[in-house]
Amino acid sequence: MSANGLRRIASTSATTPASPRLGNGAHACAGQGLRRLETTAMLSALVERVDRIELTGTPVWAMNNIIRRHAHLPIKLIAGM
Repeated sequence: MSANGLRRIASTSATTPASPRLGNGAHACAGQGLRRLETTAMLSALVERVDRIELTGTPVWAMNNIIRRHAHLPIKLIAGM
């Protein structure tokens, strides 16, 4: 993923509509605002320090019927110059 791609993710994370995983309305997660703030801070710091992300192996998907996620995602962060 390029630095431009990371910047796009970081800039939209704070303005993205409520995530279905955090619920909405009466069932909204009380900590979703903090989660968005933390995610924005983390992605902004990553964009400043990393030029690109390289896949170093084969991703392995976790067996889960509820959440689609990786059990193993081998990556290498390449620092910016």
